[in-house]
Order: sequence, then C-alpha cells, then structure tokens
Amino acid sequence: MKMARRLNLIFLIVLGTNILQPEAQETEPCPERAGPSERGRGCPKACLQDQDCPIRRKCLCDGECGWSCVTPARSCPWPLSSPHSVSLLLSPSPSFSALIEVSCQEGFMMADGRQVLIRRCQGDRHWSGAEPYCVSVSEPTETPPTCPTPGQIENGFNSGGRFTAGATINYTCSPGFELQGVSENYCQENQTWKHPEPCDVAVCD
Repeated sequence: MKMARRLNLIFLIVLGTNILQPEAQETEPCPERAGPSERGRGCPKACLQDQDCPIRRKCLCDGECGWSCVTPARSCPWPLSSPHSVSLLLSPSPSFSALIEVSCQEGFMMADGRQVLIRRCQGDRHWSGAEPYCVSVSEPTETPPTCPTPGQIENGFNSGGRFTAGATINYTCSPGFELQGVSENYCQENQTWKHPEPCDVAVCD
C-alpha cells in the first residue's frame, strides 16, 4: 500500500513538472553572414557569444551580417530628410536594431511601387535598405534621375546596386588593404555623385 502511494506521488510530481514546464519560445533565426558582394557594407566582427567581443560590445544579430559584435547603444541618424518622404520611428530611440517606417507624402508614391518601407538601424550606424525615391502620382511612370555607373577600385569593390537619385553606394577594401578617400557615396538629383571616387587602396602597414 505504501509502495503504491509512493509510486502515485512520483507519477504526480513528474506529471506536474511536465505541465508546468513552459514551451520553448520560437524565435526567428539570425541569418548567416552574407558575402561582401551581397551585403554591400562592412560588417562588425563575427561572434558566437559576448565573450568573443571587445569590452562594451555584445554579440547580437545584425541582420545580413549575422551574429556580430556591436555596441547596443550606438544609434543611426535621426530624423531623416529625404525628398517627399515621411519617416516614423517605431522604436523608443534610433539605437541599434530600432525600426522606422518610411512612406511618401500625400500626392507622391515610391518609384518601385511600394507604399511602405521598413528600415532597421544596423551595427554600422546606417539604416538598412536604400533611400526611397518618391515620385508624383500624376507622373507614376517618371524615370528617376540616374548617376553614371561608378568604376571599380583596385583591391576592393563598390556595392549598392542602385544608381538613382537618393541611392548610396559603399566602397569596401579587400582584406589587408585600406581605403584612401570616402567609403560611402551619394547620388544627387543633378545626376552626379556627391564625392569623387576614392583613390586606389594601399596595403596596410
């Protein structure tokens, strides 16, 4: 009789443990780090845990850069000022991983047909994605101004994919080289790049 009670008690304890155990929360996996030609920007140091990072940096998911050593307190430029667009901050502050919603002012629409664009503050202090280009709804087929295709630099590459007004491209060096000039360029309304192309890169000392 005592043995039966003891077995029942053990069964109830095990059953209660299973009932009270919370289900594991499903979280969206962090993407693997993209290659240089895909990500279009310099990624912070890769990591697996906080101990892999320098002081004041944490191992956090940085979008297409994957798990990276970033400073959680760093922020992206705010407010933004793009022609005929409106940006709404969806997070308490424009710090790392914050989200903004970008749309066009009344009477305008995005040239690519989207109504809303969500951008995220990245570890490199830039908002993800390209700047939206808003055109008048009375001229939906208007072709946005385009800048000349930028040249490639020796021992490095440029990326961005879009050369329309408002778009940015980034220059990145191959490992072991450093850039002589600006790392980011901006296509202006007058169809010229804001900065001259950087010089050839040199081997780091």
